[in-house]
Amino acid sequence: MVNQSFQPIHTTIKLSRYIFCITFLLYLILSSNISFSQVVNCIQDRDVLVELAKLNAVETPTNSGVFQFPGGQTTWDFNKPIADLPGVLVDAADQNKITHLNMSGFGLTSEIPISIGCFGELEVLNLSDNQLTGNIPRELWELKTLRTLNLNNNQLTGELPNQLIGFNDLRILYLSGNQLTGALPSLDDVTINITDFDLSGNLFEGSIPASYNNRLTNLFSFIIRDNEINDILSVDFMNFQSLEELDLSGNNIDELPDDWQLPPFLTELYIQNNKLTFKDFLPNNINYILDVNGQLYFPQDSVGIARRIVLVENQAVEISYEIDVNIAPPANYKWFKDGVDLNEPTNESKKEIANAALDDEGTYVFHSTHPNVPNLTLYSRPVTLWVAGSCDKNDEDALNNLRLKTNGHKWNRPWNVNDEVKTWEGVTVDQTTGCVVALEIDDQALEGEIPN
Repeated sequence: MVNQSFQPIHTTIKLSRYIFCITFLLYLILSSNISFSQVVNCIQDRDVLVELAKLNAVETPTNSGVFQFPGGQTTWDFNKPIADLPGVLVDAADQNKITHLNMSGFGLTSEIPISIGCFGELEVLNLSDNQLTGNIPRELWELKTLRTLNLNNNQLTGELPNQLIGFNDLRILYLSGNQLTGALPSLDDVTINITDFDLSGNLFEGSIPASYNNRLTNLFSFIIRDNEINDILSVDFMNFQSLEELDLSGNNIDELPDDWQLPPFLTELYIQNNKLTFKDFLPNNINYILDVNGQLYFPQDSVGIARRIVLVENQAVEISYEIDVNIAPPANYKWFKDGVDLNEPTNESKKEIANAALDDEGTYVFHSTHPNVPNLTLYSRPVTLWVAGSCDKNDEDALNNLRLKTNGHKWNRPWNVNDEVKTWEGVTVDQTTGCVVALEIDDQALEGEIPN
C-alpha cells in the first residue's frame, strides 16, 4: 500500500522547480541584454499586425481577413501581402519583415500589446494621434533596431523605465500629449543617440537628471513643456552643443542657473509660464536669453498666495509679498484695489495701511515690472481685506427685507427684530467680522418672493 503522506512533498518540489524556471526566465528578460524576442517564442511580424487589427478594428462579415479601422478610412486585407497594407513598409530583402509601421490616426483604442516586442527589424513606429491606453509595455523599449518612436497624442499612462535599455540607435522619441507620470528616465547606464526628444504635455515631475549632461549630447531639440518639472539646475545646457530648440515652458521651474549660458546654435528658447521672477533674469541671464533669435520668457505664473485678511477698524495691516528682495535695480510696483489703480508707485512688494477703515475693504493686487527685463510683468495673487463692522448693518437690512417680502410675521417661528441678529433662528454670524455667513430658514412657511 502506497504511503499517501509523501505526495504533497513531491508536489511541492515540482511546484518549486516550476517557479524557479519562471523566475529564471524573467531574470533573463529583465536583467540581461537578451531581448524579449530572443527569450520568448515570438510570433511573426504578420501575426503582430493581425493582433493589432483584432484589438482595434472590425473584421468585415463578408470578407474573412479584411479589417476596417474606426472611421472607415483605413482597411487592412490580410489576404494580400503585408507590404500592401496601408502604413506598412517591409524589408526589401525579406518582405515578411516590417521596417516601418505608421498607424497614426487609425483610431486605435486598445493597449499596446506586448507582442510589439517581436518586431526584429522595425526602425520606425508611429502610433500617434490615437486613443491608446494603459502603460507602454517594457517589450517596446527593447526594440534594438528602432530609430523613431512616435506615440504622441494618446491616453497612455504610467511611468517610463529608468533605463531605455534597448535604444542605442534611437534618434527620435516623441511621447507628448499623454498622461505619463513619475520622473524623467535617468539614463545612467546607457548611451542614447537621441536627437529629438519631446515629452511635452504629460505629468512628469521632479528634476532633469544630471546624467543627461553626458547621455544626450547629440540633441537638436529638447521639449518638455507642460509638465510639472521644477528643477533644471543639475543640467549644463552647454553640453548640448548641437541644440537648436529648448522648450521648458509650462512647468514649475522657480530658479534659473546663475550666469545661464546657452548653446551656440540655439534658435528657439521657451521658458514662459513657469514660476520665475526678476531675480532669475538678473544680472546676466536676460542678456543670454535675448541673444537667442526666437525666445519667449513671458508671461510667468502669478506670485504670492491668495488670501483673506480680517481686521477690525483702526487696525494696522501690511500686505506683503516676499519676492525679489534686494535685487538691484529694484522692480517697480503698481498697486490696484478692486481693479482700480491706486496711483501709488513704489519699489516695494508691500502695501501698508496704518488705520484700517471701512473704505479700505477690497481686493488688492500689484503689477510689477523691471527696467532691465523688458516685456515681463509679474502679477500678484489677490489679497482681500475685510474690516469688521462693515457688513453687519448691510446684512441686517437684507435679512429684514427677506422677512418683510416673505410675510415674516406669519412664519412658524418669527424673528424678534428687537434682538441681535446673531440670535435670530437659522442665522449664523462670524464673531470677528459680524457678517452673516450661513442662513437656514427651512420649515418656516415662507410666502411671497425672495428678494434679490
